[in-house]
Amino acid sequence: MRWLCEIQSLVEIAKLYSARTLWLDFDLFLNEPEPWLDRVCKHFGSTELDSAGVLKENIMQRYAKRPEARYDYQLRAGLLAQAERKFAGEIASGLSWLSRCATQSAETRALLSYLTSVRGATFDRFWDPLAGASS
Repeated sequence: MRWLCEIQSLVEIAKLYSARTLWLDFDLFLNEPEPWLDRVCKHFGSTELDSAGVLKENIMQRYAKRPEARYDYQLRAGLLAQAERKFAGEIASGLSWLSRCATQSAETRALLSYLTSVRGATFDRFWDPLAGASS
């Protein structure tokens, strides 16, 4: 429920300020940061950043909250896979609840449909929230 409320707020802001909003998939950014850095800079009107140079800096391979700790796409993917195994039941319950919401609420369907349109085929790598939900 918290995720749904938070994403609803983000979508409302994105719709109100579409020219000032750029959706960024953190996993895609970590996996291939250079084109995403270029895209972010272009979005904010800057073309002067040397993305390749920035990516060579140590800061791009460190966890912001613990700079001494390494952090990259492989580490994040491993942590997410571990959490998916550890919390599989809770995740399944939450996704089931969200699917029921999409089935019962036109507003929730519209929200999830919008997310799908801005993020691609589905906005979650292992779940299609609109499967079984009619418009």
